[in-house]
Amino acid sequence: MTGNKMSELGCDDKNTFDDFITVLDKLIEDFQNCRFDKERTFIPVDKDYIPMDGAHRVACAAYFGEQVNILRFPDREYQFKGYQYLRHELLPTSISDYMALESIRWYDDLYVFFLWPQAHQSADKLKKAQEMIYANTDVMYDVEYKFTYTAIRNLMIQIYGHMDWLGNIDNEFKNVLVKVDEVWASNGKVQLIVTRGESCEHITKLKAQIREMFGIGLSSCHSTDNMRETRLALNVLLNPLSRHFLERAKPTTFKKSFKLVEQFKEIAKRHNLPLGNFILDSSMVLAIYGAREARDLDFYSLQGTNINVYQDIADIEEHDETQKQYYEYPVDDYIISPEHYFVFNEVKFMSLQDLLKFKQTRYAQTKESKDAGDIGLIKNYSEKMSAFTQWIPDLKYNYLRKQRACYDYVYALIFWRRKEILEKIGLYKPLKALKNLLRR
Repeated sequence: MTGNKMSELGCDDKNTFDDFITVLDKLIEDFQNCRFDKERTFIPVDKDYIPMDGAHRVACAAYFGEQVNILRFPDREYQFKGYQYLRHELLPTSISDYMALESIRWYDDLYVFFLWPQAHQSADKLKKAQEMIYANTDVMYDVEYKFTYTAIRNLMIQIYGHMDWLGNIDNEFKNVLVKVDEVWASNGKVQLIVTRGESCEHITKLKAQIREMFGIGLSSCHSTDNMRETRLALNVLLNPLSRHFLERAKPTTFKKSFKLVEQFKEIAKRHNLPLGNFILDSSMVLAIYGAREARDLDFYSLQGTNINVYQDIADIEEHDETQKQYYEYPVDDYIISPEHYFVFNEVKFMSLQDLLKFKQTRYAQTKESKDAGDIGLIKNYSEKMSAFTQWIPDLKYNYLRKQRACYDYVYALIFWRRKEILEKIGLYKPLKALKNLLRR
């Protein structure tokens, strides 16, 4: 809005970034101390009541529950609105993602469309799908990421993990690879389009039309059905720490730890406690990444949260108050800011970098041997992935995919061909034995 300059037209006392912060700080103090005079200043708005200036005043008024006076220009339409403008002005995606993530705290009528890698195989159909969504919904935000096969597997576990057909932690959600194969293509692209104000029926009908247009069924498009699913999706995908987790983690490695996290989550839901009020730290972060088993589950919570519900639960407890001294910031900062946590299965976990600082600070004072080992584990997961290390986690899944494909082929040979023909050429029994072996 200022032409990429640290100055404001008509306001000579704003010439640096610090000047902007100083003016905002003073404005906040005026509101805090009831010194803001709404009769002295007007907020100019366009024909749709979109503020054309005075964003800080509007924000302060909203926060402190005050009112402002406006001056409406019915013949003006403000051009600087919406995420498209912000993106055009080279706002970093990390900031616009953060703004979109904040929206889940303000609205309860958001839905998300997923356009999977398969949909990106056809540029023409992809464009048509995007146009269909924009024409038939109120789009708030869209963004595109590129993922590995492993990342989409970890995403699918969260999106479909509550459904019986996917499997469970005991069999590492054995059918998840079927779903990943359904949507996967080597481009790895996943586009999210966030919409607002429509009904679930409208979104579902539009999704069906998009799938019909692509002609590849479920492989092309998915959408959330309610606000809970929307919160889950956006917390996982709009948070860079959560995306790092998708790429690097092996969350089904330690089943005992996985089940303990699920128990923690179910207790919170049973007692209507917001999961956003909690953060898990210490060994459970390493366990859910797949680095080592956790002996117990430690958490912190925002002040005023009822944690008595965990009082008699074995292996689940609020972290010792004395441990807070080893963190750089107040615990509430870690719980509230996406800069400090990642989300898996709706639960917040301390970021690897913050956990690393915690371990290093505590080790410097206590010399605990387990901290020394954990520091090495965290660094291994925190380092940037090379092309080779990015390829390694996919080996297991590629093997399982080929095993299943082989099983399907053998199954087809036995049951889609005449059994007597296979018996005549001596292949029926070997193929049946191979089928049973693969099924195991």
